[in-house]
Amino acid sequence: MIVRRRLFLGLPAVLAGCAALPTPSQLATDVALVSSGVAAAAQQIAAIPGIAASVLTKVEADALVVSADAAKVAAAAGQASGLVAQIAAAVEEIAALVLPLFPSSQPFVPLINAALSLLPTLLAEAGVRGAAVAAPVYTPEEARLILRGAV
Repeated sequence: MIVRRRLFLGLPAVLAGCAALPTPSQLATDVALVSSGVAAAAQQIAAIPGIAASVLTKVEADALVVSADAAKVAAAAGQASGLVAQIAAAVEEIAALVLPLFPSSQPFVPLINAALSLLPTLLAEAGVRGAAVAAPVYTPEEARLILRGAV
């Protein structure tokens, strides 16, 4: 009887620890938000007159990588770390290409900063350790709100 009681006494602590772990659906949701934000930003960047063709081509290619990998993350069921790392690299490359070129008043800048801000969370959710990412501008909750606006 005492053994059973001890087992049940430890159960709330075990369950509380499990609640903190991200679910595959949370990872898929966050990746989909990043994908939609990057796609919207790429469309807005493409509409800017005079943007260099090489920059636009790279931004569009990276946006396609993010979109394709986001679709695969939903089906990956726990094996998404490589896909999320590729998404992070593509988002960081887009940011490095366009953020220095345009003032923060451009409508796509918050989308890119929100995607960048969600990268540490995505990488942690996917179990990627030691990845270097830029310091977030927004909290994960703020980033999700901004990216939801792009949908």
